[in-house]
Amino acid sequence: MTLEPGQYYLLANTASGGYSLSVPPDQTYATGIGDNRAVRLLDAQGQVVDLVGFAASGQFEGVGIPDGPTANPSGQISWKRLPSGKDSDNNAQDFFFGESWANPQNRQSPLYGDN
Repeated sequence: MTLEPGQYYLLANTASGGYSLSVPPDQTYATGIGDNRAVRLLDAQGQVVDLVGFAASGQFEGVGIPDGPTANPSGQISWKRLPSGKDSDNNAQDFFFGESWANPQNRQSPLYGDN
């Protein structure tokens, strides 16, 4: 699968207390991502094309995202790429962290800039 420039991708935890909004995720996981860890996006050959991680993980591009809370009672924690949608290979510049995003987007959503 290839994401077009400006295309969204929604990765969501479906474990108990996890993602429950009406926009369907493009990919789900149920085991959880350990607190302050990372997510790698791979190409068809298994090569890392993007790496998003908290500073404590030691796995990130450039500078890691500032460490988030280790527990959130709402279960709604998100990383979101900044509105530019560009990958500068520096997580601290490319992403921000938040809780309970009210407007999740998936691959079926209009491209960034078209909505």
